[in-house]
Amino acid sequence: MILVVDTSTLLDLESVGGIPLLPKLARSVRVLDVVLNECGIELAEKILAAGYLEITVPPDWVLQLRGLKTAALSMTDALVLYYARENKAILIASDGALRKQAKRCGLEVHGAIWIAEQALNKGLISPEELCAWLDGWTVSGRRLPQKEINRLREALACK
Repeated sequence: MILVVDTSTLLDLESVGGIPLLPKLARSVRVLDVVLNECGIELAEKILAAGYLEITVPPDWVLQLRGLKTAALSMTDALVLYYARENKAILIASDGALRKQAKRCGLEVHGAIWIAEQALNKGLISPEELCAWLDGWTVSGRRLPQKEINRLREALACK
């Protein structure tokens, strides 16, 4: 399984200390250099040290975005979408507009909550840790679907 991740999801993971988990869930986790630029130097170094594979965006990709780039998508998001489509990768995205466009393109797309559930199912985090992540996301103001957070809180009997 090849995953390609957007900036929002990386920020979601960083807010709860989850950056190292995503590479443990897939054969390859790829991150575009433009995404790393948005994350800043310190976080980018942490991402690469965790085992994410950096993909350099060649200038000609911008010309290939016809039909993918919308007013709601940043150039970076459109490039992530393009890479996922061209490489038959699963898109890991928290940005709502990016997720919608990915689904329109027929791509498999998941977000930070899916990562957390996968990590729990594989024994990489405990139910208590996942409850702490849910609290952390709520307190930090990360824009994750409250309905899904509530579903997990209930299923895990979080305090």
